[in-house]
Amino acid sequence: MRFSENNNRIEPTLRYTAGDLLGSGTDDDPGKIRPGKDVSGASFYSFMTYSSKYLNTTQSEKDNTLKYLPFKWVSTQFLGINGYLENDKTYSASGYFLTRTRVRNFV
Repeated sequence: MRFSENNNRIEPTLRYTAGDLLGSGTDDDPGKIRPGKDVSGASFYSFMTYSSKYLNTTQSEKDNTLKYLPFKWVSTQFLGINGYLENDKTYSASGYFLTRTRVRNFV
């Protein structure tokens, strides 16, 4: 999920990256976004990027995969970042993991 102002992602934007779990994983406590961030002038977006495994499938396989999603994805521009990215949490289950990265302000 991302919040943006002036074509830049701002705090409290979160990015989740999925992957296969090799070996044991660490599970952090879920959630928790830093409170008190002003998002009153910001826009909210949710976006998805595709893995190389997905990109290397046929168009038919791509169409078949996406047709089960409860929403339709549309293209958008890639936004800059007002601050920096910080990996802060990892969640795992059933041989897979999610890494959470958040936008942090420089101040």
